[in-house]
Amino acid sequence: MHTDGSSLMLATRPDRDLMGAFSDDAIAGMDPKHLETVKRMAHHPQHGAAAPMIWLP
Repeated sequence: MHTDGSSLMLATRPDRDLMGAFSDDAIAGMDPKHLETVKRMAHHPQHGAAAPMIWLP
C-alpha cells in the first residue's frame, strides 16, 4: 500500500517473503544498511530469536 507517494509500506503475509515484491537486481541495488533496517523492523523478538510480525486482516 502506498501512503503519500514518498513511502512504500510493506506488510508480511504468512508464507510470503518480506522483500518478495522486489527483483533480485532491485534488492542488490538497495543500501545494505537500509535493507537490514527494513528486515529488522518487520520482526519482533520471541524466545530470543526474531519472529516475523503477522498482520491479521
